[in-house]
Amino acid sequence: MVALLSSLAFLLPLVSAVEIGVDKTSCTAAKRFSPLNMARLEVMDLAAVAAEKAHTLAQTNIAAAWLAGNLVDEQIFRTYQIFQTFFPLDGHGQQLTQASIQTVAIGKLTSILLDKFINFHNNLNNPAFGPGTIQIWCGDRHIEQRQVGTDANGQPILRYFDTDKVPEVEMHHTFQKCADLPTTNAYAFNGGSDIIVCDYAWRRKKQDLYVISGFRRNPQSIQAGDSLDDYSLITGTLAHELFHTYMGFHNDHQVVFNGQMVGAYGTWGVMELAQQAPANTLDNCESIMLAAIAMFLDGWRWHEGYATAL
Repeated sequence: MVALLSSLAFLLPLVSAVEIGVDKTSCTAAKRFSPLNMARLEVMDLAAVAAEKAHTLAQTNIAAAWLAGNLVDEQIFRTYQIFQTFFPLDGHGQQLTQASIQTVAIGKLTSILLDKFINFHNNLNNPAFGPGTIQIWCGDRHIEQRQVGTDANGQPILRYFDTDKVPEVEMHHTFQKCADLPTTNAYAFNGGSDIIVCDYAWRRKKQDLYVISGFRRNPQSIQAGDSLDDYSLITGTLAHELFHTYMGFHNDHQVVFNGQMVGAYGTWGVMELAQQAPANTLDNCESIMLAAIAMFLDGWRWHEGYATAL
């Protein structure tokens, strides 16, 4: 990576040449325009901080320092712990006394994640990657169902159409709206350029806030024992959806729970994924998003999935 793109200077601040807009018509009435507007900018800060910390960890020989009896910088050590939790080397959280065999792997893991954030930045600054704009909607009322014909039994064939587009765009036949997915926070379509934030996402607030920069500036407002999930909020929702496409077409992996396959969502889900299928963690949007939030809120330790004091 050419001198790490001038030592990551381009990431601070990480800004987007691709316009990310919030639809005023659907969001203003519900008083959701302002928090979404703040969250779309906060995602850029989140990505920049996570990239910087991944870079610093990749440049630090944790194993050599530990085995030599030297102290490791507290911030770097916390990033190391986050990687051990969310992107484990063997799925079992090896102890630092075994770190001598982990040095190469840690460097590789952090470099992979760093490349993902650089890819995210480059794609958002490359209009050729997509249509050039990302539109965030509050709900999906503009997606309407129409009859497009009849089947062999004379029954109507119904399809959803995105009425915001000119001409209108027919959705895939498997498309489902927020009302069909009552526990879905958000979804993206049209190559990731349209993000629908469902009503369900708005249950996610902490101390009446939907964004997390205030908790980074004032870590005292975080309580010991708070779940990392508590701070995902609307910022986490947008980051998850943007990472799906603009970070390089990532997935939502599943884990086994009570004999059933369920989505690896939330802190429990991503930590379980790290145990069941560690190779999938760096391809799982939720894992990357929650790890980024844990690195962003660096006034606390988060490697156990909840806030513990420094």
